[in-house]
Amino acid sequence: MTIQFIVVTMSDDVFRYVGVKRTNIFPKEVRDSLPKVFAKFEVYGIKAVNPDEALAMVYDHASNGFDDVAGAVLLVDDRLAKIIPQLGHIFFVVKFDNNLGGMSIHNYFNKSLPPLAKTFSFFASEFGNEGRRKLFLLPLRNFHADELRDIANVFMSGVPLKGFPLTVSEFYGKLRERQKPKTIKTKDKASYLIDDKDHFFSYGPEHHAQPETKNPPHGRDCLFASRLRFGMRYDHGRHYNVSIEDGLIAGNFDDCHGVETAITQRSHINMFPNDYMT
Repeated sequence: MTIQFIVVTMSDDVFRYVGVKRTNIFPKEVRDSLPKVFAKFEVYGIKAVNPDEALAMVYDHASNGFDDVAGAVLLVDDRLAKIIPQLGHIFFVVKFDNNLGGMSIHNYFNKSLPPLAKTFSFFASEFGNEGRRKLFLLPLRNFHADELRDIANVFMSGVPLKGFPLTVSEFYGKLRERQKPKTIKTKDKASYLIDDKDHFFSYGPEHHAQPETKNPPHGRDCLFASRLRFGMRYDHGRHYNVSIEDGLIAGNFDDCHGVETAITQRSHINMFPNDYMT
């Protein structure tokens, strides 16, 4: 599986530089120091004239052979920052200064890419831990908690290259306060993540369904969000079992493309990380 680094820019010069340098855009010492990230990786450039074109081109790129991608990092020209809230829940997105900090292209990227690679490497390692991954994969529309919204906003604003590990650590601490077993008399001793609506989320090991992605009604956001979260691929065949503490769950829930869906009474809802439900 491959890690992709994709530079999205309005600049002809930056686009050409990325095209010439390709994988050598990362200094050798950085590649050698992070073997898990750089064992197999690719670098691409996308040049767009405006945010709408950039968004379409990113999706077009991701539609082409993306099944072999284990991780995807977008380095986005700050003039195209409008696309970051739309893509930050799918990709690991970092902004870059279109003025290059007054430096040459080569010097700017030599300075900015090492911390980007280290920050992504840190997150990839965290996401590789099953207990932590299930916290990041919680359905963003339907797990109602400030902690999840706050960490999602970090990614959907462009990941900062300073202070990120502390932000992640604080997220773990706050969200784990929500992790409890059901207190009713039951043989179920499992630990659940409980949101503000007293819905109990358990990341199940079973693989008896997959999220639908047929277009229509689903869009490309539904598709890629069913495969990637914050730039890391996950098992799209697994889902959360969503229940209440006692009795049957029912109500209105937002599906993967934001349409309110009425759920009739049942023991639990099969809810995928991208909010698709069965």
